[in-house]
Amino acid sequence: QQQQQQQQQQLQLPDDPGVSMSWPLRGPENEPTNSAGFGPLASLVTRAWLNTVRRRLRMLGLAEEYRQQHRADEACSQCGVREDDPFVLERIGAWRNGAELRVQAVLNLRELVESFERHHGVPPMPFDAAQWESWLTRHEPFKTLCCRCVQEP
Repeated sequence: QQQQQQQQQQLQLPDDPGVSMSWPLRGPENEPTNSAGFGPLASLVTRAWLNTVRRRLRMLGLAEEYRQQHRADEACSQCGVREDDPFVLERIGAWRNGAELRVQAVLNLRELVESFERHHGVPPMPFDAAQWESWLTRHEPFKTLCCRCVQEP
């Protein structure tokens, strides 16, 4: 017991082991720490993975909302074609349905999510949706493209 007290003093542990400390991987209150019969380490790894997946799905959902909020421009941002161009009005070849201008992702969104997480330290820092929107604005992952430019790699 004396050896344990010396170790506590050396490590400067709190006297009261019941002190509640914030832990980013803490699960729901009704979930045991050894969930599904696995040990605490497996439980922590599983929770970390689950929290990462949930955060990234939320980020992709917010990116989709951001894309839907932006109207398609009147011209393709890559080739400049417009719905009123003579060759589009002829409805021949790739233009049989018109230019079909749409807002499309031009960057890999998963890579963008990972770069945001690295840059902003998420986790351990909490995810901030406003920072994510600013990141999307800065990197411009969505552009207006015509049907022909969407098909080009």
